[in-house]
Amino acid sequence: MAGGFADLKNDAGLPLVEGVVEQTKDNTFFLRLPGTNYQPAFVAAGAVPSVGAKVAGVVRVKARRMDLPVAGGRYTEPVTGRPRRIQGRVIGIDAAKNEVHVRAGFAVVATPLPPQKAADFHIGQTVSFDAEPGATFEVSTQAHHH
Repeated sequence: MAGGFADLKNDAGLPLVEGVVEQTKDNTFFLRLPGTNYQPAFVAAGAVPSVGAKVAGVVRVKARRMDLPVAGGRYTEPVTGRPRRIQGRVIGIDAAKNEVHVRAGFAVVATPLPPQKAADFHIGQTVSFDAEPGATFEVSTQAHHH
């Protein structure tokens, strides 16, 4: 994965995903992530970006039961389409907003579903979870390389 993509953040310190819009359908679009095989499908949080547009934004998912796997790398399954299974390293926690920032196949902001909460986890842990349908992508206007 290209180093520049890994640590892109917005003003709020949320990890961003950068890619090119491949196709759109209703309020959903497919994003091609340069330098990877990933073409995830997201629900647009706001206006649907146009095909061919290069966008950076925050991916949000609701996480069903976060596990702490003993081993394994970072991935998002399937490679194309709606993200269903996500595993990666915790790179940030916002306990107040109940958000766990995870660097997986691409960076996601995951909200654990009860009884779990973001405060149960800490930076550096590897987590894996099933994502609820409807991962959203919120286009960010302020992207900064850190």
